[in-house]
Amino acid sequence: MSMADYPFQLLPYFSGMFSARPLPLLPKWQENGWRTGGRAAGLGMALFLFIFVRIINTIYMITHDLRLIADAIIDKKGENVVSLDLREMGGAITDFFVVCDGSNTTQVGAIAGNIAEKMKEEGHTLYRSQGEGNNFWIIQDYGNIVVHIFLKEYRDFYRLEDLWADVPRKEYKERKSSAKAKKQQD
Repeated sequence: MSMADYPFQLLPYFSGMFSARPLPLLPKWQENGWRTGGRAAGLGMALFLFIFVRIINTIYMITHDLRLIADAIIDKKGENVVSLDLREMGGAITDFFVVCDGSNTTQVGAIAGNIAEKMKEEGHTLYRSQGEGNNFWIIQDYGNIVVHIFLKEYRDFYRLEDLWADVPRKEYKERKSSAKAKKQQD
């Protein structure tokens, strides 16, 4: 019996729906070997669901964290916000780079401070940060995401994105909803 025959097997069940005879709990195709049955099947399905939910949650959290960082950068008028997905690279030290630039050292410091504040509010640990002394190039390490905040001239000189030109990249712009909200506040 094939899966193609399955809808036709349901016809007797639906035709006798209002009769006094009880309906079988499982369709015939499951009784013929599709179901392993017992506790093993339940544990297998539970493990599958656990792994599936874990993967979906991880994907959601990473995209949420990247957007949180991008919004923190854009709030302080950072420019050219780009994320680089390094997960498929063999020897990458992190999963993502977020790269942006500011027009002066004060702005670069403000962007770094805003990112650190927003990530701390979300419960993320800043493992290491360098470059706050001169604010030409600040690096913040959040484990699976490393943020590079450049002074514009330094970004043009080092061209970090060109080193990772073969990885997927995403550019971030100001959200339309947040732009509308700012106009309404003014």
